Amino acid sequence: MPSPLSPDLTTTKDKNGISELQQYARRTALSHLPRIIASLSTLWQAVLATKDNDQASCVVGSPRIVKHQLLELLSPISFHHGVNFLAAIAVAWHERRQHSTNSKKVLPEACPNQQVMVHLVSAIRVMPIDTLVQTVHQVVKNPPPIHGVKQDFSLEVSVLELLYIYMQSNTSQSLIESWASLLGLLKDGLSLTAPAQFLLLAILNEYVQKCPPMQEKKDIRDLQDVSAKLVESCSQIAGACLEQTTWLRRNLAVREDAFEVTEGSSEGKEGKSGAVTPGTPPNAAYSIQAQAVLAEIVAPLFDVSYGSQEKERVVTLLTNLMYNVTPYLKNHSTKNIASFTACSQLLSSLSGYQYTRKAWRKDVLDLLLDSAFFQMTPACLPYWRTIIDNLMTHDNTTFRDLMNRVSMAQSSSISIFSSKEQEYEQKAQLLKRLAYVILCSEMDQYHKYMPEIQERLADSLRLPQVIPSIQAQVFLCFRVLLLRMSPQHATSLWPVIVSELVQVFLYIEQELNADSEEFSRHSSSHIKLLSALDSSWAVNASNGLQAHGHPHWLQLQLAAAKLLDLALLLPAHRLPQFQMYRWAFVGDSAAGSVENNKSIF
Repeated sequence: MPSPLSPDLTTTKDKNGISELQQYARRTALSHLPRIIASLSTLWQAVLATKDNDQASCVVGSPRIVKHQLLELLSPISFHHGVNFLAAIAVAWHERRQHSTNSKKVLPEACPNQQVMVHLVSAIRVMPIDTLVQTVHQVVKNPPPIHGVKQDFSLEVSVLELLYIYMQSNTSQSLIESWASLLGLLKDGLSLTAPAQFLLLAILNEYVQKCPPMQEKKDIRDLQDVSAKLVESCSQIAGACLEQTTWLRRNLAVREDAFEVTEGSSEGKEGKSGAVTPGTPPNAAYSIQAQAVLAEIVAPLFDVSYGSQEKERVVTLLTNLMYNVTPYLKNHSTKNIASFTACSQLLSSLSGYQYTRKAWRKDVLDLLLDSAFFQMTPACLPYWRTIIDNLMTHDNTTFRDLMNRVSMAQSSSISIFSSKEQEYEQKAQLLKRLAYVILCSEMDQYHKYMPEIQERLADSLRLPQVIPSIQAQVFLCFRVLLLRMSPQHATSLWPVIVSELVQVFLYIEQELNADSEEFSRHSSSHIKLLSALDSSWAVNASNGLQAHGHPHWLQLQLAAAKLLDLALLLPAHRLPQFQMYRWAFVGDSAAGSVENNKSIF
């Protein structure tokens, strides 16, 4: 009589004496194993909730007995059908995930319901970590059939997430014993999807950070090779949104059509491809995620994987990595914010290791001097503060090179083709970057350079005529120096600061008292016109506007006001020299309100 499961099956037996009907029944039962595992894990969770109470009981019996019976049931299944068992665990793992509103997490974090799954697997004695890694390898290599899974489910991603969380709860000794199995998984994983490769890189880093350094040369070589290959593969994914600008030179730039891909692929972590357009590289949807994963992992991974005698190999690998990272840092458009932030974090982590300096020094210096350098979101500023500080402090020449650039910009021989306005703008931009470099430093870090810094600032004020854009940046440097230098190191600045402040405020007073058409009550439209002018045109002396009406003059007045405001807000012990000049700028009526603000310091 035919079975309802398979009416056409015969009773033919294989060499082990198992009929086709039995094989089909086994396959059918195993395909529904995820539903069974999901139910048993819920029961296991209830058992764990009462583990502290030996007298507790429930409908199904004593928690201790129930726990023992569950392990008696699952142990043979995991031993004889490990691939199907782990696949079922992966399905239940995926269904128990929580959709977190915090999308900043790069590496997976298990929710309490998923931690139960990890506890359940670790309680099965017949599946230690080495067996688990081998079984994961088999699941990834030859996925078993699963019944009734959702379309967005990726078996390889879920099972690797499980392994990653499982490794976090294991001891270093048990992880050491699984190295051979783990190496095989990592080598074969280079052909997996992008999200799976990210997890493999995280698994490798978890192993490297928890285990002591390897002693066997072959193991060290295998570790370094697989680390380099995984990072290189993720680097290629990170650069998937880049294209070559010219066929003569290997210059890369961000593809314009890549922004649409990355914006619509927030589900990339599930292992399915984002909505890519024809002609777009297949991994473009995962480029931002790859950059974020590399930012978290690559620096500590290479630092441990390569010994002190092999750091030059790291520089070569990082040079290739920077080739896929720097183009994103050169693009300051709003659509590139996510990539710019992730690459800034990556560069910040790399810059913390001095031996990596050769790989990024030139690129960072070029980015610092780029005219669009300060066009970034506030979230990127902490990363760039670290980057610039490491750029300047890891050797004694970079800061002096920047000082020399400021000095050279003062010369009239910058270029025979550049105009005076371009030279002044370049000078102002260099002063602004000098101020930022000092701001990124620690207290008194550059105090030994104070005579040279003061000389550069004084040279900027000795121009044949007052250039408001340059003088505004000098005031910015003054503000930064007051914040980053102790009072004894800033004493020589005060005569210049007070003199320049007085001059600017006299200009302001003169303009406010002048009964000119430009500032008359009936000519507000002219002022509105000035506020909307392009600064590169408005600063040109040939445009016919009166000099003190330029936007750059207004910026100078604002810079002077900010400098005075800082001097008034800082406590007296921070600026003892300013106290003897204070009366020249504020009266007694303003002193009370300023005193109320000192509490913030």
